[in-house]
This record gives sequence, structure tokens and C-alpha cells, in this order.
Amino acid sequence: YIMSGIGLPIGSGGSSIKNTRHRVYCMVPTMDSDSEKAKWTAILETWGRHCDVLRFFVDGDEQGAWYYWNATVRAAPSSSSLGDNDDNEKATHVRAKVIQIRTLRPRLCESKPIVAFSLPKAKNNLREPQTVRAKTASVDVSHGADKAKAKPCRNIWEKVWRTWQYVDEHDADEADWYVKVDTDTFFFPQNLRDYVASMRYQPSDPYYFGHQLRHAGPMIAGSSSAFSREALRRLAASTGSNATDKRCADGHGVEEPFVGGCLYSKGVVPRDAFDERGREKFMVLSLGEHLTMVPPKNISLVRKDYEWYFGFGNPQTNWGKDCCSDRPIALHRIQPDQMRAMYSLFTQQGNHSDDRGKFMDVEREYLSTVKSGFSI
Repeated sequence: YIMSGIGLPIGSGGSSIKNTRHRVYCMVPTMDSDSEKAKWTAILETWGRHCDVLRFFVDGDEQGAWYYWNATVRAAPSSSSLGDNDDNEKATHVRAKVIQIRTLRPRLCESKPIVAFSLPKAKNNLREPQTVRAKTASVDVSHGADKAKAKPCRNIWEKVWRTWQYVDEHDADEADWYVKVDTDTFFFPQNLRDYVASMRYQPSDPYYFGHQLRHAGPMIAGSSSAFSREALRRLAASTGSNATDKRCADGHGVEEPFVGGCLYSKGVVPRDAFDERGREKFMVLSLGEHLTMVPPKNISLVRKDYEWYFGFGNPQTNWGKDCCSDRPIALHRIQPDQMRAMYSLFTQQGNHSDDRGKFMDVEREYLSTVKSGFSI
């Protein structure tokens, strides 16, 4: 759990956060680097405090070894102290576990592994996933003379399936909904709770949802991916040494196509998450891109950079300033200083005059409409 300085999970006891049966587990895959640690601190200071469980998972040699990452946050000032200096605000200490996941594939490579996919014809606006064929020209140089020239191998899928197996083994009873959240994401736990309640989703049923991409088989991709407890159980039980389908087997590359293909083979179909007006709840691109982009009338005119997003039967109907829900679940490509500025805005803390320069005008306009569900 996220722990306060007095040893109680934030979200219980004196917190005004709603206690519901929709407990949310925030799984954050990351790396043990200074730049990533800066993001851990920003997450703990902002939205991470509102998860029922928050865990950071890093690569390591000792499977399951962990330590606490700590941050200090300030509670909202009382009305009597408004206008006074920050010394009148009470500091609260929060912390979350950082857990090692041991992977077996090379960590340093001479070149980036490539994952190739067969794309069959679409059926009912959904592409039947095929066997993922892993191709790579990478060479393990973790201990060789070329180590200085190497880059980290993109073995994200191995790390993710091993992480979900760890979560299923150790934390299966800790939550109802399990969400993989990138470190450059601003996540809204309460908005996810409200969404699954409005959709009447049950954690005992196999739900897998977020922003669905269709260009490489059915999958959820972007800022975060949400799983019911049952969907997580099926995924963890089907990967690694348990894999009986090639779509669930270990392989090089990013995790989203593997997760989508594996779950599809187990009867779990990805679901889009839009609000009642058809607006996006899980962002894939940056907020500015979502708020300013409009699909061309001829899809062939789309730049290759965005063909994967606009094409292949994307059902989204709202674009531009009307693209995105005022109750978003995840915003993508958010830097630590932007996280803090957003949280200050959503919780009405601090001085907002320094927010300018962190967001475009169209982003500020949208953020001012966001109903975050946060409370301190």
C-alpha cells in the first residue's frame, strides 16, 4: 500500500477519498535511473496517493527484493492559513514499494529487437491476432567489450508478464482492478472506479480495456491498460512456462501486442473506453495532439507517424477540442512538473500563476474542465 508517515495507507482512515469495492492496483513498470526516480517522486506526490495499492517494478537480479521509495507532500492549507507562508502547511510522508523483477533475456544489445506481425483481413472491425514472430539482430553485450556502445534491449514483454505473474501470486486479493500505468502518465484512480461502476463491470468477469488499437491485432495501448481481477488471472496463468499458445509465449519487444493476443486466445476481447458522448478516456498521444488533431477525409493522406492511430477502423467520432472526456482516466506524455501543476489545479492547492509555460492554451482550457474526483 501507499503508506503515510504514521504507518497508515493513504485512502483510509481520515482521508476523504471514497471507499468503494472497486479497489485499484497501480502497477508502474519502470527503470532504476535518476530520470525515472524523479517521476516516481512526482507520482507519489500527486495521483499515486489515490491508488489503493501502488507498486513500482524495476529490473533486478533478486526476484521480489524490494525497498520503499519515499516522498513528502503537503496537505491543503486551512482557510485560516490562506495567504500565509508554506510553514503553516502540514507535511505528510508517503511511500511505495519498489520491487525487483528478474528477467532472463539480455539487458544490453547492439541493436534494437524488432517484432513483426501478420495482419490478416479485418473481421467485424476486429483483426484476428496471429502468431507473433520475433525477429532480432540484437547481440548480448552485457559483459563484452562493446558494452559502452550498447543500448537497453527492448525486452518489455518479458518484464511485464513476469511482473503480472508476481502480482497475481502476491497481490491477487489486494484489489479488484489492476492497471499498468506508464511513468509519463497522469492517472485518475477515482475516475476509473466511477467508470467501471457506470459500466456495471465486475472484477470477477474478464475485462481488459483502455484505448484499443487495431493495427497489429486487438490490443490496448498507450498511457495505461486496465484489467479486471479475472483478466489478470487468465493472463498470469497463460504466460511464461505456462504458455500453451504461441501468442502467450516469451518474445522480444513491447508488451501490448503480446498481452492483447494472449488474452484474446483466452476469450478476453479488448474494449474501448469512451464516455457517454463518445469522448476518449485513455489518451495515447500527448494531450495537445489529441486536442488539435482531426482525421483527414482520405486516410491515405495520413502521415505514417499517425496511420496506426487513425486507420484500421478507429471508432472514435469526437475530435479536436471535443476529443476527450472531462472525466479522463489517463493522460499521456506528462512530465513531472506538469503532474504537479495538474494536481495543484485539480485539488485547488498552491499558486496557479506559475502553470503558464507548462501547457498550451488549448491544454489549459481542457484541464480547467476536468472533473478529477481528487480530494485531500
